[in-house]
Amino acid sequence: MRTVNFLLIKNLCIVDLIGAFVVLPFPLVATAKGQWDFGDAMCTANSIVNVALWFQHIVMFAMLKIDRVLASCLPFGKYPLLGVEAVTGIVIATWVMFICF
Repeated sequence: MRTVNFLLIKNLCIVDLIGAFVVLPFPLVATAKGQWDFGDAMCTANSIVNVALWFQHIVMFAMLKIDRVLASCLPFGKYPLLGVEAVTGIVIATWVMFICF
C-alpha cells in the first residue's frame, strides 16, 4: 500500500470524490428544476471549483500514466525513479497549487 502507484491512484480517487460531492449537486438540482436558481456568484464559484478539480484530476492522471510507462520501460531495479516520499511531496505540491488556484 506504500507504493507510488497506489499513492497516485488514491489521490486520483480523492479528487474525483471531492468533485462528485462539491461540484455535481448544483448542476443536478438546476437540471431537475429546469433553471439555475443559485445566482451568478454560485455559478462562478461552481465553475472555478470545477475547473480546478479537473486540473487536479488531469495532473494526477498524467502522473499515474507516467508512472506506469516508467514501470514498464525501466530495467529491473531502476523503478521507481522517485520514492514514495518524493512523490508524496509532489502530490502535496499539486494540492497546494489546487487550493491556491
